[in-house]
Amino acid sequence: MQTAAILRKLFLALALNPSVQCSAQAELDRIIGRDRLPTFEDRSSLRYIKAVCYELVRWNVTAPMCKPLINES
Repeated sequence: MQTAAILRKLFLALALNPSVQCSAQAELDRIIGRDRLPTFEDRSSLRYIKAVCYELVRWNVTAPMCKPLINES
């Protein structure tokens, strides 16, 4: 459920910010190319896409924030 919510927000954010989408695609084309899919080994090279993912999670937290339970005994 949380993954689906994050993906919906990602698609909405990219639709509202086409320049970010173009920059992310340009990074993929430059580093990966168009003949294969990215792998986990490519993560360190995809800095812009990593930053977009971090910003998405920071911008739209999907889990509710709650007050921690404190035992006052």
